[in-house]
Amino acid sequence: MARSAKERIRREVRSLTPPAPSIRRAVVDHLDRWLQVHRPKVVVGFLAMADEIDFTPLVGRHPEIRFGLTRTKVGTTLTVHAFDAPRERHRHGFEQPVAEAPPIPLADIDVVLVPGLAFSRDGRRLGRGAGYYDRFLSRLRADKVALTVEARIRNDIPVEPHDVLMDWIATESGIAPTS
Repeated sequence: MARSAKERIRREVRSLTPPAPSIRRAVVDHLDRWLQVHRPKVVVGFLAMADEIDFTPLVGRHPEIRFGLTRTKVGTTLTVHAFDAPRERHRHGFEQPVAEAPPIPLADIDVVLVPGLAFSRDGRRLGRGAGYYDRFLSRLRADKVALTVEARIRNDIPVEPHDVLMDWIATESGIAPTS
């Protein structure tokens, strides 16, 4: 039942118009202020797909933070590498660090910026369905910050035993802890 509900929500969310540039900037500006307050040393993010929030403008604004990027390898969990590592194109079209790039140890990570198709205010996340992020996040002690927009906040996201909850939700309205 949870799988069919997740597929229904995925279809509904994929039909939404991508967020406007001004809304995307507002999310990033809120995240910028949050980083200034929380002062993490290592932040891991992702290179955004067309419907996701691009955090990369923050890299130049925060030279005191070591930024990392996730890398997807078929059949395994995500790995983490330096933001400025050489990149390659993944078979699904997004860029990612090359496999040979030195990894960032998981124990060093303070914050993970998490993509998703939809989120709930209590921290539930609906990903694209392959489980990479849930397997990755389950291995970390870092704060998990969902990057999304208000239009993708829903109350009907089912949760399964393997799903990892977010600690914070960042939208164009601000950043709040999950409830």
